[in-house]
Amino acid sequence: MQTSTRIRHLLYLCVVLTQLLVAGCSSPPTEQAITDALNEMAVALQERESGPVMSRLHESFHSEGSGSTMNRRDIQRLLLAAFYRHQNISVTLTNIRVETDAMNKSRATAYFNALTTGGDGGWLPNTAQLYRVESEWVFDGDWMMQSLSAKRALEQ
Repeated sequence: MQTSTRIRHLLYLCVVLTQLLVAGCSSPPTEQAITDALNEMAVALQERESGPVMSRLHESFHSEGSGSTMNRRDIQRLLLAAFYRHQNISVTLTNIRVETDAMNKSRATAYFNALTTGGDGGWLPNTAQLYRVESEWVFDGDWMMQSLSAKRALEQ
């Protein structure tokens, strides 16, 4: 094999290895961290524990949906009311998509669907609802949810 051919093969190998390294780094930790946080919050709701949910809400958190705005305190009250009303709570998150802000890497937006059900312990849930959700996240030592907007899946 000629020296020039060997050099080309070596350069080609370097390019391929560089692409593999870049591809391995292309799944940003932001996406996984926020996805993990959302799943932890869903599990906490199913276990009827407000602490893990509240610990992920930023101090300036606000939520909009169904014509009303809520802050952290309102969310905590809502959770307690839901836990009191429903013996069984189920939260299923699907189609989670996280986009990091191109200008500010400490901000991100997560889009997902949430199927929520609640019941009194019988075979079928008393209530069920599918929501389309958009949440804003900020990195403040950890990824914290700063805002949430949810619509029922069939609303415009």
